[in-house]
Amino acid sequence: MRAKPAPIAKLFRSIGIFEFKKGREGSVTISTDGTGGKYVIVDAVQFIPVKK
Repeated sequence: MRAKPAPIAKLFRSIGIFEFKKGREGSVTISTDGTGGKYVIVDAVQFIPVKK
């Protein structure tokens, strides 16, 4: 997947678009699966509402 530039001065990189249901719990899991043993560093996760 080719990531789109972040909306705020390239501070964030998109990892996809996911649907969260109103009133239900949700979570984000970041892992090293599929990286061939390389590091994955995450400082923050930003949620941006998308209009349908």
